[in-house]
Amino acid sequence: MKAALIIVDDQQRSHFQKELLVRLGRVNPLSAMTNASAIEEKIVNDAGASDSSLYFQLAVLANWMQTDWAGAFHWVCQLPDADSRQRALDEIIRFAQSQPDAKAKNLALVNCIGELAKTDVPAALALAESLPATAGRDTLIASLWIMMAEPFVVSEWINCFVLPPEINSPRQTSWPWTKSFSNANFGHPALLPATPKLLSTATNVPVSI
Repeated sequence: MKAALIIVDDQQRSHFQKELLVRLGRVNPLSAMTNASAIEEKIVNDAGASDSSLYFQLAVLANWMQTDWAGAFHWVCQLPDADSRQRALDEIIRFAQSQPDAKAKNLALVNCIGELAKTDVPAALALAESLPATAGRDTLIASLWIMMAEPFVVSEWINCFVLPPEINSPRQTSWPWTKSFSNANFGHPALLPATPKLLSTATNVPVSI
């Protein structure tokens, strides 16, 4: 990354740095995220506009969530800045929505709904309504309606809401776009297990999940 400093043009330097971070992210995404946040010089995105380190991090995230959706989702949930977390969560949601219809896809979206409901219940409700019509979806939607009517219910629901069997049952088909996510506890939205291998191999420790 230090070698990039010899590139005077901000956009060219930023593009070079992004490519380096994406390559690092294929081996150690947590380290790539930490290195991205440490860049202090001016960052210019592909459109030529000034941006933040999140520009680099989203590029790393795009690859990370294709191989380890659970790890990528955990990283998004622990972002301290609300705007950055929302932008990253939007990327995670779009990726999940683009996957083939399957129980695994719906379970991933349920986790996204749980995280989204912490800050934007109407958006979480809209996402819940996109799920296949099942008793589980209806229960989820009803809970979100209650949350909009009773804001103080939000934290209690996030911590205690247990999904019905239709959604909470183990998946029956293979999930081609992640391996580690199959062990996730979908009974509690947005509370996925960390990925020990990634955490143990990281050379830079990010904010704790």
